[in-house]
Amino acid sequence: MRIKIFHANREGLMQAVALVRIPDGMSVDDALERAYAATQNIEGCWSQGEQIESLFHKGEMMDNPDYSPAVTVLAPNRERDGRKFGHRSTDVGDLMIVEPDGQVWSVDSFGFNRKEVLEAA
Repeated sequence: MRIKIFHANREGLMQAVALVRIPDGMSVDDALERAYAATQNIEGCWSQGEQIESLFHKGEMMDNPDYSPAVTVLAPNRERDGRKFGHRSTDVGDLMIVEPDGQVWSVDSFGFNRKEVLEAA
């Protein structure tokens, strides 16, 4: 199973930012929780790879505690004045799509809310 994560921007448009590989046999609820946790910026930046630039020592690299090899970043990180900025944490209103079955879930204040998807005729 895989979870594709879409972040909403300020205009409400969705952008695919990550694909999280989930271990076999995990329930959908646990898979959503794992994907959510894997796309949080706690002590580093989930979208910037195994090494990140230190905030305190410009040019010095350090291990990235928020990196996970289970996460594939789908959208490029932003850059300003030569400094890379990673994606924000997954948050309320963002969407998660369970692959391969296509279930769509939104991130809620507490947990996740399954969304009904209408098929085009």
